[in-house]
Amino acid sequence: MTDTHNVLAIKIMGEDEPVYQGPVTDHELTHALNWYKQMCESKDAKKYLLRYLKERKVEESLYKAVDRVNDQHLDATLCFLSRMVMNGSILNPNHLKRFEEKLTSLFIQVKKNREPVEVVEEVKPKVNLQERTEKFILQVCGEIDTHIDKIITSSDYQETVDVRGIFTTLNVKNTHGKRIAEIYKKERDECIEAITKWDDMSDDNQISEAYRKYGKIGLKRIIGFYDSIINGSLKHTEVAGNTRKPRKKKEKPPTILTQKFKPLMEYAGVKGIEPKDVIGKSIIYIYNVKYKKFGVIVADDNTGITAKEYSSTLYNVSTHKSVGKTLRKPEEFIKNAAGATSVSLKRMFDDLTTKASTQSPRINEDTIIIKAF
Repeated sequence: MTDTHNVLAIKIMGEDEPVYQGPVTDHELTHALNWYKQMCESKDAKKYLLRYLKERKVEESLYKAVDRVNDQHLDATLCFLSRMVMNGSILNPNHLKRFEEKLTSLFIQVKKNREPVEVVEEVKPKVNLQERTEKFILQVCGEIDTHIDKIITSSDYQETVDVRGIFTTLNVKNTHGKRIAEIYKKERDECIEAITKWDDMSDDNQISEAYRKYGKIGLKRIIGFYDSIINGSLKHTEVAGNTRKPRKKKEKPPTILTQKFKPLMEYAGVKGIEPKDVIGKSIIYIYNVKYKKFGVIVADDNTGITAKEYSSTLYNVSTHKSVGKTLRKPEEFIKNAAGATSVSLKRMFDDLTTKASTQSPRINEDTIIIKAF
């Protein structure tokens, strides 16, 4: 690796080795493997593998056979996964299966006294555009992650960042923005799950344990930061896409998207809203007459609530913000809710003393749509 390349790699990936103890997410795994490929030489990779085999106490003859293999011919990914496992990382079942298959393949080849060939490292005549794009996206995520580290270490650090400014500097395209938003949505949802299961220690809750070092307040700040990243990424996707002539795409009208919806259209003298009128809305209020449950459904991002023509379920819905409460006097409450503003209706909902529970986004014949904003 040249000095210039090394400096650039340190700037993008970070100088310190990424150590993840406990369950490892796909994003963390990809980030760690990219770091090792950029910062480590083949001789270092071989040392990682041999140290793992020694700790695993494999047969001495098998260990020596692997040691005789040219380090250039070893599967680098196998070596780096060995390092991560030694550092305390817990791979998910798919990655663990892949790791064991690579290890078994290596043992079979050295027992036949032939050098193992790493298919991944083959020089191909054509560049894989998908891999190059994914690598660039992870580099951008690495730049954003530096701000997350500041959030964790500094109580004065702002919970928003100029995501579009970073994207402009790094020349991030609109197609990249959507993928980055997906990555951080997954990270945000893991933090939300950790908070909801914070006090659940009966089932060896590994998710909460992995995040417990940040504290509830720290996790809530990180969630807020993830939300700003997601919205900034989607906004960049819109703006960057508008800088060139948009590709014509025939969008399906709301009447088609909601054709499977068959909601209740009247209750207690209150007429319900047509399903087609909720497409693109940020928040809607519904009532299920069978279970006497009044619910609020909130969009997951600024693109609004949507639907699919083959389903009667609402999509792009925030699972942790969409909740429902049981009504004790439903007819009176629904009549008042029908004439309320968005602010007053939110206050009415918050004042309900019944226990809140997760709200299903499915609209059936027992459900009437009261309001949409």
